[in-house]
Amino acid sequence: MDSVTGTRHHLFIDGKWTPSDRTELIHVVNPSTEVGLGTVTVATQSDVDRAVEAARRALGPWSSLTNAERAEALERVADALEKRGSEIAESVSRQNGMPIAVLTGLEAGFPPLLLRYYAGLVADQPTVTRRAGLLGGQIDFVRKPMGVVGVIVPWNFPQTLAWMKIAPALATGNVVVVEPSPETVLDSLLIVDALEEAGLPAGVANIVFGDAEVGQAIVGHPGVDRVAFTGSTEVGRSIAQTCGQLLRPVSLELGGKSATVILDDADHRPRRGTTGHRGLRTGEHVSPVLGIGHRTGQPIATADARRHQFRGCPVGSVRHGDRRPHLHGIDGVGCRRCRRRWRGGEHVNTA
Repeated sequence: MDSVTGTRHHLFIDGKWTPSDRTELIHVVNPSTEVGLGTVTVATQSDVDRAVEAARRALGPWSSLTNAERAEALERVADALEKRGSEIAESVSRQNGMPIAVLTGLEAGFPPLLLRYYAGLVADQPTVTRRAGLLGGQIDFVRKPMGVVGVIVPWNFPQTLAWMKIAPALATGNVVVVEPSPETVLDSLLIVDALEEAGLPAGVANIVFGDAEVGQAIVGHPGVDRVAFTGSTEVGRSIAQTCGQLLRPVSLELGGKSATVILDDADHRPRRGTTGHRGLRTGEHVSPVLGIGHRTGQPIATADARRHQFRGCPVGSVRHGDRRPHLHGIDGVGCRRCRRRWRGGEHVNTA
């Protein structure tokens, strides 16, 4: 199977690829060319059950390792990921249209850095620290893992945001069940390759593919002890409600699109800098210029209505097409579904 494109009709559970009970597939499409890249199978509730059960079985042995032993395992995963850096960059670029120049530093380079950082933090950290008690005597402060962590990752930085959650969880003795975004699932195959090469014990990291239903199954699963999510505010609010009812710890990194409103007396140079910087990652980390306002409180005009004021500035989407070999700046605004969401359901090509 090609590591950049391909098909995998199995889920990574308990250290091996296992078939799903479901026949529905996720079709991954190149947003630049709208050509299919591959397919993966969608998990079921029973698949999530199996993944969580595998994680719980692995929790005891993994958390029983010394911090130094877990740190050594993370170093091996970092080495394995580093070997696949160019493949990871190519895979993510084909799936979400992000420039190769950005991917090389972030999606390919940052995950090994994260793994080594957290490995270094825990390697020499004692499990038990003795402290003086408030009312006298001694207190043993014991660091223990929380357990099974459900990790749900968005499509804009699929590798970096995944490892921002996975690396500290594994370093501190936790185990994970990961659901990548449906738009960027194929690079997860390279994660599995790295985990297998590094010899990570079965069940420590499990990956299931799916949609919102699969995410809900992970978030509400009785065997999950903590949830880490990056994504939309709307979904994050729903996850927070579920975790609140379950008294389950949750970390949420929620989005919008970092909207930029420019006053009518603003200098054009900051406008160019703002849109250029925030649009650098092909719309995955974008601040669309939504309006031009007046200090007097008059209504804001849309950027479309006063586009002439932005002539020469990168506003809106730009030319589409498979230009990755020479792409170092802004391309289209990512996947079709998210492009429609950004433009309010209407795609306007400003090329």
